[in-house]
Amino acid sequence: MKIIDTILIGLGNVGARYDLKNDHRTSHIKSLSGIKNYNLNLVIDINKKNEAIAKKYKVHYLSSIKSLNKYEIKNSLIVLAIPTVDHLKVFKFLSKLGIKKILFEKPIGKNLFETQKIIEICKKKKIRIYTNYFRRNLRIFLQIRKVLKKKKIGETISGKFEYDKYILNNGCHAIDLLNFFFDDKCDLEVTKIIKRVKENSGYLIDFIISNNKANFFFKCNSNLKIRNLKFAIYGTKGMITFDQAKGSTSNIIFYDKKIKITKKSNYEFENRQHIVYKNIFKTVVKHRMQKNDYYKNLLFPQKIMSELIEKKL
Repeated sequence: MKIIDTILIGLGNVGARYDLKNDHRTSHIKSLSGIKNYNLNLVIDINKKNEAIAKKYKVHYLSSIKSLNKYEIKNSLIVLAIPTVDHLKVFKFLSKLGIKKILFEKPIGKNLFETQKIIEICKKKKIRIYTNYFRRNLRIFLQIRKVLKKKKIGETISGKFEYDKYILNNGCHAIDLLNFFFDDKCDLEVTKIIKRVKENSGYLIDFIISNNKANFFFKCNSNLKIRNLKFAIYGTKGMITFDQAKGSTSNIIFYDKKIKITKKSNYEFENRQHIVYKNIFKTVVKHRMQKNDYYKNLLFPQKIMSELIEKKL
């Protein structure tokens, strides 16, 4: 059985803290530690207080990424779970050490230029790159994609997405998910910016993106008392809804037949990172190069977000 040596960089919320006090598997360290195909042998975090987390999982801890110079890491999977603003700088350092596999927390870069630079280096140095848009791996969204592809609700005519602030933090998930639903065609573009507010921590933006068949309204939820991603997609024969805050429930409603199909996916969301790692294992161990279409899909959310931030209202 193939075992992948794995190094986790970052023990913040998604790195470790999301499920320190529950039975969920939404963090990288808990998920990796629970899958025998991954040998998590090293974690790095500049906050030395987090060494206690590494000890809990019996993983060797380093406080500086520069210490990696002493290790052979060429065949390891690197999981980068640090603030997005530091991605490019840390990635450049890692690329000089000869890494061949890296999983980025989303988004890949803080802007389109940085994301393009990272992908260029990956192509040049034959580094296999992944990004943690975890919803692509969950069964509930794969089923919704299948319903849309088979046109069970007819032709898609419109949709509405509500995401938590900010656009770089959570809006990118919603943008990527819409692209995923429509076969990663990357043919969506910003057609209108309704509201844009800049705060110290990021942008709150309401906007419309469209393709040649439908318009999709995106609204930013600035009240985080209820953390949520919800959406409705309307077709000529029916509609699909999803509400993460209400038990991760999806509904397919057919207009004429008056039939409502309801599915809940709490378990998937409570174990989402574990599911991601199980799903990408076979992909990670293969060393074939990724195709240009894949890089285009990686860039797509960043391209849309760049347009949203730079376009005039």
